[in-house]
Amino acid sequence: MKGQLMDIKYCIIVFLATICTWFVHEFAHWSISEYLGNDTTMTMNSTYPTMGAYSQDRHAILVSAAGPIVTLIQAIVVLFIFKFQGFNKYLYPFLMAATYMRILASLMNIVHVNDEGRISEFLGLGVFFLPLVVSACLIFIMYKVAVSFGLRARFQALTLILVMTCSSSIILLDQYFKIIIL
Repeated sequence: MKGQLMDIKYCIIVFLATICTWFVHEFAHWSISEYLGNDTTMTMNSTYPTMGAYSQDRHAILVSAAGPIVTLIQAIVVLFIFKFQGFNKYLYPFLMAATYMRILASLMNIVHVNDEGRISEFLGLGVFFLPLVVSACLIFIMYKVAVSFGLRARFQALTLILVMTCSSSIILLDQYFKIIIL
């Protein structure tokens, strides 16, 4: 398929899409937490109650759900745009970033339970059930897009490498500098 050429504009779009994906995900956590009445702090890779705990225990589950829900919606919106308007390589990074983010989060449940793992554990499904379901859904969407539009493996791999590079930068910068956004 045509339109899979990598140029500087595409690389910049990938970096912006990855940053936007991370920001929107964390903002979803922050906005639900604030809506529920919790004073909340947001960095590029975390959102937490400023006072150390949520005002009610159930808030942790609702706040945990907000980020992945928005990230799934992002992927589904991109899928529908592709379905009705055709492939657009400048939207593809928004799908790749969403998928990579949730797969990485699923793997990180081994080290520290987060988002889907926390919800899954709360529901008595084990830490890895919901993370695997969410990751599988996103991988399926990626597969459908790749097959439907004949995406070359090289294009997908290079996009993934760019998303991984940007997301690693976000995570490392957040770990070392904890820049408070909200």
